[in-house]
Amino acid sequence: MTEVQMIVGDSGIIDLLIYPQKRNRDNRNSINSKSSTIRQVTIDNNFVIDFLKNSIANPITDYSKQSQNIKSDNNRIQKLERELEYFKAQVKNLDNKLEVIGMEELINEKKQTRK
Repeated sequence: MTEVQMIVGDSGIIDLLIYPQKRNRDNRNSINSKSSTIRQVTIDNNFVIDFLKNSIANPITDYSKQSQNIKSDNNRIQKLERELEYFKAQVKNLDNKLEVIGMEELINEKKQTRK
């Protein structure tokens, strides 16, 4: 198996270092280390830029979708929180009305017992 290492230099040029296959215990499949050399390849910056643009396009698209989903979810949460506050106010109002009705019933009962 050949190992490839990519190194980005200060100038933006990518160097690919290709290392030979490690010596196998079975001599029939081994590579002669004397004939193995490290080869260095220089790649054009335009190719590198295009490659990097393509490689980050998907994460940016995914990030945008996730960001939109998060905003949508946050809006829904805020809407539900407003509805919750509205319903709490309604429950409180109904509790107050029930309390008033209960008081009126007590007053009416006392009036009837006095008669």
